[in-house]
Amino acid sequence: MLPDNPWQVHAANLAKFTWDNFAIKRDRHGIYTSTGAASWSFSELTQRDLRSHFEGTVTLGIGSTNVDDQCLWLAWDLDNHVRDHATNQNLQYALLLRDRLAELGSVVLIEHSDGKGGIHVWLRFPEPIPAESAFRFAKWVVRDFADHVSSIECFPKQPTVQHTESKCGNYLRLPGKHHKRGHWSVFYGEHGWLSLTESVTAWLTLPATDPAILSHAPKPDPRPIPPAVFPADVDERRIADALHFIPSDDYETWVKVGQCLHSAGDSLLPLWQSWSASSEKFREGECESKWKTFSRTSNGVGLGTLFEIAKQSGWQPPARQPASRDRAKQPVSQTPANPNEKQTDLKLTPASDVQEQPLHWLWQDRFLIGHVNIIAGDPGLGKSMIAVDVAARVSTGCNWPDGSPCVAGAVIYSTTEDGYADTVKPRLAAAGADISKITFLEGMAYSDGSEGAVFLDEHLPYLDNHLAGNPDVRLVIFDTLQSFVGD
Repeated sequence: MLPDNPWQVHAANLAKFTWDNFAIKRDRHGIYTSTGAASWSFSELTQRDLRSHFEGTVTLGIGSTNVDDQCLWLAWDLDNHVRDHATNQNLQYALLLRDRLAELGSVVLIEHSDGKGGIHVWLRFPEPIPAESAFRFAKWVVRDFADHVSSIECFPKQPTVQHTESKCGNYLRLPGKHHKRGHWSVFYGEHGWLSLTESVTAWLTLPATDPAILSHAPKPDPRPIPPAVFPADVDERRIADALHFIPSDDYETWVKVGQCLHSAGDSLLPLWQSWSASSEKFREGECESKWKTFSRTSNGVGLGTLFEIAKQSGWQPPARQPASRDRAKQPVSQTPANPNEKQTDLKLTPASDVQEQPLHWLWQDRFLIGHVNIIAGDPGLGKSMIAVDVAARVSTGCNWPDGSPCVAGAVIYSTTEDGYADTVKPRLAAAGADISKITFLEGMAYSDGSEGAVFLDEHLPYLDNHLAGNPDVRLVIFDTLQSFVGD
């Protein structure tokens, strides 16, 4: 039976148009699963991949920037992770952006992307443009976003991908079928949402924007930034402005930003939540639970660290007025004005008071017991095959490659790279593993009978509980790590 959904019917034409006008990054692409997990592929993008996407058999994300720091398109992502009324706020701001860009000579498409109020605004160019110019313009266009919506995400997310993992940058899900819901993308017309057929036509006929539009965004001031003098109180507007420039998808950055905000007090938790909600990886409640794990004195970061991260992403902090000389001359009181008031001070521990603890090795000088051990390397070097070999040796107690003994134990193995039945188990068997000692962690099982993906920042306590009750487990493998903790 032939499909009757216009996106599927016109999949070939959609793939060709998208390939010619949006696929600036073709060495890799984003892949989404029905559980909500998403990660970069390790294969090149093809027109056949795009056709499969528009046919609804897979869901793909397209990279905004190629390895040469060039872009063909811009987009703004307004997610709805928090409030019901954000749905209308998102649309109203998207319409404002459409009108604003129309005044500059650009035509954009407003996409209802997820079926629950999330919106993508798309703009394309006729030729590759510098990522730095695209990034600066995208940020400038939404310079007033905080007056209208809680958060917005710009693509590209950074002025260069040279310092990102594998020079990948970030991807955005293409219009088409949503990976978790049966929603198919529709675009907003002059007076309301278009039909599916009209939406397909709108995508195929989206005109290119003259790159001269980029000149409207002011270039960064080349003059040195004067040193900032921070007041005793926290300047939340300044922090929010800095956060706007920091991409929220990378897990390490997400944690560090949270630690920076936590160092200034619990009042900044809502700022972290709002910024985190701009990522597709956002999960309700994860900020609150992670916030509780931070220590105000032991994270080693503060607001200064946050501002440095923002500067690296293109933020230009406004100059501050220096403190008055009279105030600067006043001595700092060593006695609290209120003796009962809780004071903040450094927590210092002499090294002589620290009790040393011995290290315990799974494989001497390579894999520590009770620690995170990472096998790192470029794609295609065989990291997954090394993981299989290590798992096989632990399951049987076979000596390590250098001849040193290996204590046998159970292994938990979780991967998003390959199928357990057709790839992972056969590989383990070929490596001589004791299959009875291997357990595959396939996801989370909830009390209502549903299942979901594993996210270590959210589900680590469940793993801890399992390990506490199963002391025979000597090894847990996650392949690849970024699939479980973010890009």
